[in-house]
Amino acid sequence: MFGRTVALVWIRRDPNTWKTLVCNRVTEIQTHTNPTLCRHCRGLGNLVDNHSRGFLGDQIQSLDIWWYGPAMFARFAEGSPSGALPTTHPLPEEKRKPSRVLTANTSISLIDASKFSSNWKLVRTTA
Repeated sequence: MFGRTVALVWIRRDPNTWKTLVCNRVTEIQTHTNPTLCRHCRGLGNLVDNHSRGFLGDQIQSLDIWWYGPAMFARFAEGSPSGALPTTHPLPEEKRKPSRVLTANTSISLIDASKFSSNWKLVRTTA
């Protein structure tokens, strides 16, 4: 179930949580819609899924769902809860926080700073 609701989690959170591509799309969606009104539409109730299942135009035209919409829309209009979205981590496209940095103190001098004419040249050389 979680894999199908990832997009809902994306659009309900701060766009800056996600990598650039998802961040841009989420920002666009949040600008033009109210993310709390978005719901997951299961396969059998999703109009677009009929196309991906190979239905032809005349077959789709005879489906009630095509003319009246999924039954779930009526439940949403009645105010049924949207259900809790999973909050497990990590989510796809989530920006990764930097991991811990390992530092080591050594008594061996790797670079002799006295051989450089300025601190700037030392910094540029070691970079």
